[in-house]
Amino acid sequence: MGHENKKQLYRNLLIFTVVTLGSGWIAMWLNVKSTGQPSQGMGILLWLLAPLLVSIILRLFAGDGWKDMGICLNFKNNIRWYVVTIMLYPVLIGFILLLGWLTGCTALSGFCTKGFALFFQLLLAALVGNFFKNIFEEFAWRGYLAPKINKLGWNSFASHIAVGLVWAGWHLPYYIGLLDPTDIHKYTPLNMSVFIPFVFLGLIAASVVYGELRLLTNSLWPALLLHTIGNAIILTLLMENFVSIKTKAHFLFSPSFEGLLMILLCLLTGIVLNRVRVKRM
Repeated sequence: MGHENKKQLYRNLLIFTVVTLGSGWIAMWLNVKSTGQPSQGMGILLWLLAPLLVSIILRLFAGDGWKDMGICLNFKNNIRWYVVTIMLYPVLIGFILLLGWLTGCTALSGFCTKGFALFFQLLLAALVGNFFKNIFEEFAWRGYLAPKINKLGWNSFASHIAVGLVWAGWHLPYYIGLLDPTDIHKYTPLNMSVFIPFVFLGLIAASVVYGELRLLTNSLWPALLLHTIGNAIILTLLMENFVSIKTKAHFLFSPSFEGLLMILLCLLTGIVLNRVRVKRM
């Protein structure tokens, strides 16, 4: 890569990162100005749309182009990776719930009282909603940020971590102010001083998996599908009270991104995917 191209790449990455990380705090400020509450108002739309919008602007007007977006499915030669994508979160979440149940830390009573039929109805609705929401996320994270950072020539794990840090930093104002506090309490009993560091670790670990699937398939769609499936299952389980976890064990047995077991399993999965990809090169 020439000096000018590398200078342009760093410049555009800086613009993307600053706009993305600043969008949530600006969104909170706009909400407070209009409603008096950071979690009420239309600011959340700014937060959600900003990463994709700035990536489109950079591709159109700042020389980034569209060739590395990964918009093609590349399904024909990557069927097994799409199978991995579809099965990964159900397997990991099922394993964590089983361990939690066997140790007496997780109760699955919601399935008995509400039934599996309701669970699958809510899960289907969550899959549809999260698919469209995650288009805005993954077209920015794995469609723009990941391939641009990969061009810097860093070690692949360093690249995944860098993407994960920006991704996690973008979530920070969401958890602190944009998300209604009652929803946070439904989602986790953890204090924010504990929850936020675990979320950062969890999103970095997930970024390794998503990033490796992106490199294996040269497509952003596996990451989009994986993100959608994971969000839909986790939110349905936790927000609809199909599972309950003892407060002191939540940091370990939560099936969400911030659960310690999920973090470790994602890291292990990412390492395995990396080894498979490197052997193919």
